[in-house]
Amino acid sequence: MFKGLKVGITGGTGSLGQALTKRLLAEEVREVLIISRDEYKQRIQMALNRGKRVKYSVCDVRDGGGLAYVTRGLDILIHAAALKHIPTGEEQPFETVKTNVLGTMNVIQASTKNRIKKCILISTDKGSHPINLYGATKLIGEKLFIASNVDNKTKYSCVRYGNVIGSRGSIIETILIK
Repeated sequence: MFKGLKVGITGGTGSLGQALTKRLLAEEVREVLIISRDEYKQRIQMALNRGKRVKYSVCDVRDGGGLAYVTRGLDILIHAAALKHIPTGEEQPFETVKTNVLGTMNVIQASTKNRIKKCILISTDKGSHPINLYGATKLIGEKLFIASNVDNKTKYSCVRYGNVIGSRGSIIETILIK
């Protein structure tokens, strides 16, 4: 399905981004572009993926111009970047909105501008009847993606998942520690 394609992942240094990278490499993609604002985590991943078809770009989804620049030439863009820790979102709501809503709008604009064929939003079960800011921002992101399918060459899709074993900040991690 992905063979020969160039795929980008925002938030690519996160738990899910790393798992997606491994999977995409197994699917024989032409190239995986990791887009992340975390230069340190990129350095760690570079060591693990040395010699593989993985490239890295330091870019924050909050930077629309930078995002449009680094996503040129992609076939598919997977948007996994988010501020996902619920207490942080409640304590710093402006930061959460800037990343999860404005960052998502930047992803849509970059995808449209660069005529990326498919753009996929990684959302969460917290977006269904949200009870906190994180869930609300992910629901807004889903609505923005769905609305972007009107009169657009890029196809926008959303997927939701629950807690992922091994991801940072997961409730499963909290339960296992206790």
